[in-house]
Amino acid sequence: MEYLQQILSSMSSISLEEMNTVKLMNRTDTKYLLNKSSLYQIARRWSEGFFVQEVEGNRIANYKTLYFDTDDSLMYTVHHNRKLNRQKVRQRVYLDNHLFFCEVKTKNNHGRTKKKRIAITEKEWGSLEHSEELAFLKERLWITDKPLHPCLQNQFQRITLVNKAKTERITVDSQITFHNMRNGCLADIS
Repeated sequence: MEYLQQILSSMSSISLEEMNTVKLMNRTDTKYLLNKSSLYQIARRWSEGFFVQEVEGNRIANYKTLYFDTDDSLMYTVHHNRKLNRQKVRQRVYLDNHLFFCEVKTKNNHGRTKKKRIAITEKEWGSLEHSEELAFLKERLWITDKPLHPCLQNQFQRITLVNKAKTERITVDSQITFHNMRNGCLADIS
């Protein structure tokens, strides 16, 4: 990570306020899995075309996400079976600036992902029992009306890059840990 820190510190930054034009709450996603060597080769070229997001003086942000599902794992099963129209429900905390959200992500059969979210408090983290969250979910969640429970938590570090035209965003996640909330198993893929 020290090598990435050097690259990031040499780049121009973009603030959260400037990112408002690049929120991309309605987007297409492409995901890649890279080893460190490949990542470092690509990272050398970042400063040519990208800004790096900076929050509270940090260019590598810390996240924690809690995913919810039905007792029979409906959302996971739909995802696993590659259904094109699907949803997931999660709570996310941005650990560096202590912001909490409840989110519904909807993927359609055209490969587009729409994310809707509301701010929540730290006290509301870990359950979906508060009236604002329940109303938010009732309005946006169509995949199920079954009760949702915490099933998986992850924590990771993220670098967010924004192209100079402010039309594209790239995120690089690392130091990922998982906690299965149902059986207590832990996994680390740092």
